[in-house]
Formats: sequence, structure tokens, C-alpha cells
Amino acid sequence: MGDWFTLTVEGDIIDHAWPTRPTLDQMQEQVGGYIENLPQARAVGVTPIATRVYEAFANEEGLIHSLPHNPLASEFMGYAVMGNLLVHGTRHQA
Repeated sequence: MGDWFTLTVEGDIIDHAWPTRPTLDQMQEQVGGYIENLPQARAVGVTPIATRVYEAFANEEGLIHSLPHNPLASEFMGYAVMGNLLVHGTRHQA
């Protein structure tokens, strides 16, 4: 099933307690607009955040709206991400 969490531009990780797949409205709320399913440039191995990624979503219009660069999400995905990143994966628990 996996976990859902958001990597914010402020560097926070917000875990979501959604029992099922989130609605489109919930997903759009996390990224601040239309969602875009991002390609995975590299396989995410064991990181401090997650061991597996199934899907990752960002704001489809992040560049058009000049959303801020997200360093945490960019490091996580292996390429530049603008705005918040919503991730469906297997999350490490502290």
C-alpha cells in the first residue's frame, strides 16, 4: 500500500494518514495546483526519507508560476523540483 508524505519547500516532511489513495483535491492541495506525475530519474534506494517510491507528484505549472526550488525534493528525486512534492512510497519511521 505504501505511505503518502509531502516534502515541502521549507524542508519539512509532512506524513499523511490517508487510509486509501488521496482524492485529486487532496493531492492538488499538497502541491498547490494541478498535479503532474514526475518521472523517477534514479531508483530511490535506502535514504533517510524512504526505501521505495511508487509515485511522486509536483505542481504541473511550477515553472510557469515561478515556484521556489525545493532542495529536499530535488535531492530525493535526483533532479530539480519546484514547489512541494507529494510522494507515495515506503517511508522510514524514526
